[in-house]
Amino acid sequence: MTTHHARPPVVRGPAEILAVLPYSLGFHPERSLVLVGLAHGVLTTIQRIDLVVTPTPGEAQAYVEHIWHMADVAVRADADAAVLVAYEDLAEESEPALNLLAQAVGGSGIDVLGMLWVRHGRWGRFDRDDPDCPSEGLPLLRPADVPTVADFVALGVAPAASRERLADRVTPTPGDRTTHAVGAAVHRRVARRRPGDPSVPPRRVLATWRAFLTGCEESDGLTVVDPDRRDLTPAELASVAVSLLDVQWRDAVIGWLCPGTLPLDALPVDVRTAVRRLPRPAGAPAPVGRATTRAVHGLEVCLHRLCAVLSDETGEVAAAVLTLAANVAWWRGDGAMASTCLERALDIDPGYRLADLLDRAVAAGVRPPVGDVDMAREEGWAASRTAG
Repeated sequence: MTTHHARPPVVRGPAEILAVLPYSLGFHPERSLVLVGLAHGVLTTIQRIDLVVTPTPGEAQAYVEHIWHMADVAVRADADAAVLVAYEDLAEESEPALNLLAQAVGGSGIDVLGMLWVRHGRWGRFDRDDPDCPSEGLPLLRPADVPTVADFVALGVAPAASRERLADRVTPTPGDRTTHAVGAAVHRRVARRRPGDPSVPPRRVLATWRAFLTGCEESDGLTVVDPDRRDLTPAELASVAVSLLDVQWRDAVIGWLCPGTLPLDALPVDVRTAVRRLPRPAGAPAPVGRATTRAVHGLEVCLHRLCAVLSDETGEVAAAVLTLAANVAWWRGDGAMASTCLERALDIDPGYRLADLLDRAVAAGVRPPVGDVDMAREEGWAASRTAG
């Protein structure tokens, strides 16, 4: 799992790096190896894999290859230095694996600035050459004491307790009535679809798309600004989800919400025209700046909520929505959530091609393309709040 930052957080020293990591990853890591890549002192990439203390003979070679792959990804991210972190349960149990990671990183020409351990709310250094860090370690900083973490909190970002809990955000709750109602509406809509249906959704569905995206923008994913704005009905949520079965419409929505990822000009004129009338997070083309980042976060939360009311039985419809959510997460630099969405999408529909392609890109540490300012202006980014 690889996370990139369009707007790298500013951290000062290892203690602040450790405080920021759960917010950058999206969850509190447990029994993990983490590589924090830096380029000229600026955080450029974060990678995490599970800590395997005693791999079986069959696992050992794959684990070594995975560790060297992390170093390769750091090189492609232009990292010239790295901080390596092991989250462990027992003292020094992670040291062999961390030493292997240090060997791979150093052998790739990247300077290893430090090798840290985190255990039971404390942290320390394996190299033990820091007089300010005793052998028993130091308490982890409180999030409130780290300015960069305060920025995450202001955006409403809260790390999940674990990677498993992160998956809960895009997974239905068993027995949920809304999930059942949305599923029934999805099956009715899918049954009415016919070959040759136009790619552009009907006018009523486009209006529902605008309501859905406007709701994301107004709520920032946290609290609704307009108390009179109603929630979408299960039938309306189903209409949004089922429309993504059309590949051209799905690609248009991805290209519109994530500028630079998919070229809108390659799509038919009527599809381009329709999607450009949808609202999207306002601001710069990359999620830079608090207002834009907050709006993108709101979009993500709304997409996650839609994923969480689509059962596995909705099949390709759920896979399409999860892949859209994964694209937004990847475009924002959140590899953990992108991987989480893609894992569920491929579990539901192993043959869903775009999910498979994006999963390969995320695993390889490929950075998302981001449209430049001029391109965004040409595509009406600044006007998108009021279009349509």
